[in-house]
Amino acid sequence: MTFPIFSSSVPSKSSFEHSDLPDFDILTSPQSLLCTKVKTEIQYGVYSLLLEVKTKGVVTQKNQPNSSARPNFVIAQACMEFNLLQLLTDDPNSVICIVHTDTPTTPLCSDDDIGIESLISQQAQHDKGTLFSVELRKPIVHELCKKCSTTYPYYVVCKQSRQSAAESKTYSSEAEKRQHIEKAKAQDAAFDKNEKNENFHIQKLTNSNVTSELSGASYLYKKNSQWRYFGISAQQAKDADDAMDWKMWDVAVCSKEGKDLISTYNQVWPEAIRNMFFNK
Repeated sequence: MTFPIFSSSVPSKSSFEHSDLPDFDILTSPQSLLCTKVKTEIQYGVYSLLLEVKTKGVVTQKNQPNSSARPNFVIAQACMEFNLLQLLTDDPNSVICIVHTDTPTTPLCSDDDIGIESLISQQAQHDKGTLFSVELRKPIVHELCKKCSTTYPYYVVCKQSRQSAAESKTYSSEAEKRQHIEKAKAQDAAFDKNEKNENFHIQKLTNSNVTSELSGASYLYKKNSQWRYFGISAQQAKDADDAMDWKMWDVAVCSKEGKDLISTYNQVWPEAIRNMFFNK
């Protein structure tokens, strides 16, 4: 299995060593599900994507196969989250994390009894790139929940519970329906356990505005005394389909692109954060 690179040519290694690009050490984890060859290809795909985001500010990929796009976009997201941990160490109020998805965010819906495969759509369960992206983000998100401040907790904005989402779907049999609902109930229970973890700072909010078009995550972070907006537009791994649209950006909040993106996504932000950045 190979993963295509998002640019027409592979950037030189020296171009990866840019001071304002994320740290990619997390991709070299020895317990990775990926063989060295595939891992290297994903590294280049992630590097290329983030370099394109850095150059253009906003990158959109239309109708991309899940097996090729998800590893690049979600692992790029994980790399950025990894670097936000350092900003939080230096200043707990310098980062605001908001995940806005149909159901509670994937990395917080598992525990020791819930395997990674159960969090992913059936058709993507055998895709190692997708499995790796979910596996990679879980410990990073847990660490973000620890380091986010009480002022700006890790915001989980969702439309419904995983059980409600499972109950609304159509199945081929009652047995299949029961199986999916029981699995979803266990994932909701895992999220509730994480939400109550006294070492985590999590705030869950229900918002009916979280449509598939607004599914993703927003990260507002302060760099050189200026706020920036890093974000991803993507469907959850449980909804992974054959082909989907993907979008990623990293822009100054005060830029035209930043204002346009905030105008779109602020409706799924907590009110306090919306008031901080919208119409400024």
